[in-house]
Amino acid sequence: MYNSNKIFIYLKCIIIYGDVMSTETTLRLSLTPYEVREHIIKSYFASPTTTLMLLGAPGIGKTETVIRAGEIIAQKLGKKFVFFEISPTKGGGITLEEFQKILAKRDEYFVVVKLPLEKMPAEDLIGYPRVKKIKLNGFEYEVMDYIPPLWALIVSSGSGILFVDDYTNVKEFKKISAMYDITLERRIGYLKISDEVLIICAGNKPEHVGGIASELPSAQIDRLEVIEVATPSVDDWATYMEERHSGKWSKLTLAYLYRFRSHLYVPPDKPETLENFPTPRSWTKVALKIHGYEDDFDFVKTVSVGLLGQQVGLEFANFVRIKAELPEPKQLLEHPEIFLNLDLEKKYLASVMIGGYIKELLEKDIKGDRRTISNELKKVLNYLEFIAKKSTKEFIVLTILSIGDRATVSRIVARLLRAELILRKRGERTLTETLSKITTFKKIIRKSFEGDS
Repeated sequence: MYNSNKIFIYLKCIIIYGDVMSTETTLRLSLTPYEVREHIIKSYFASPTTTLMLLGAPGIGKTETVIRAGEIIAQKLGKKFVFFEISPTKGGGITLEEFQKILAKRDEYFVVVKLPLEKMPAEDLIGYPRVKKIKLNGFEYEVMDYIPPLWALIVSSGSGILFVDDYTNVKEFKKISAMYDITLERRIGYLKISDEVLIICAGNKPEHVGGIASELPSAQIDRLEVIEVATPSVDDWATYMEERHSGKWSKLTLAYLYRFRSHLYVPPDKPETLENFPTPRSWTKVALKIHGYEDDFDFVKTVSVGLLGQQVGLEFANFVRIKAELPEPKQLLEHPEIFLNLDLEKKYLASVMIGGYIKELLEKDIKGDRRTISNELKKVLNYLEFIAKKSTKEFIVLTILSIGDRATVSRIVARLLRAELILRKRGERTLTETLSKITTFKKIIRKSFEGDS
């Protein structure tokens, strides 16, 4: 059973981690994807019939933000989450049988329906016409009716999000007219959209994609809640990657982006191009694809150039190549002064490698050689203190980020506390000593954050 001292140590560790994570605070008039996600969640519970409009550059995570918000709302409501995209892709689309299953028990599901507006025919927005015969006052008449699309049945009942993508890219009058009905009147043909369905539109500004995107009529904008989405910070992107992919991505991308933060998003010189360019989305693809293949230079180079473009792709590939010249993480922990003599690029790579090594080390089963774990822990704390005193704050931040997300760090701390209890009983280390060391470490970090580094 934990006493107050042990809980205090645990909280100190979490506070340290929280302090490290909050180094990128800048005044801005737009929201990061994480802030947008939180706003979507609050908006759903406050006023789900308000239509949101997300405006931002391509590839910065608008779709992922909406999907993640939907997952969290579903969890809060205690419902099953389903994501459905009208144009079925590898990551979306559901079968007719799944449609029937959802409609049969609609109250059990929270469904996010994505409409890629630019790719859809107008009929998929209003339904397909059909002729029906009716009798009136003894006469038979032929009238036109519309067969509603399947997705319309989904959002006409139950709870969910209707996500309309590429909203500012549409120029076809029939689509524009249909979208007026959907976003302003909350109707799809003759079907009314459920009051438990939040409508979210997303699009690019003309400056993001040139002549592809258009401005909207002021009367339409007046009925939308417009939110400008900023490019996420490197820390935001890393947090998303860890939450979504649980460490199964190459942290070398994080090392590079900490060294060259402006390379997270580099818009093309012109809206029409045959060469790719760096965005959070393309960096995500690179991080996932090269995971486990970081030592294969030719593969890393081909993937990087193909997804990031020639300049940034080659720079990243050459950056990764430097990893082979680094000392082993264990050697750096034993002799932290080696870190100070590394080239700048190597320091970024070394910080990521150290973070990965610490995570691997502290997640080992402590039922084995507890004395060894204690000795390694002491080296870790000494290393972090040394770097905090002798180098710049961002290398500490990068190391902590490379260990994992907040939940991972929490589990690691809990594991260490259990080991500490055993060692304290043996008289090998004391909780007071640990608390003193962590408190000192926190002061060092805060001092480095406040100063010019």
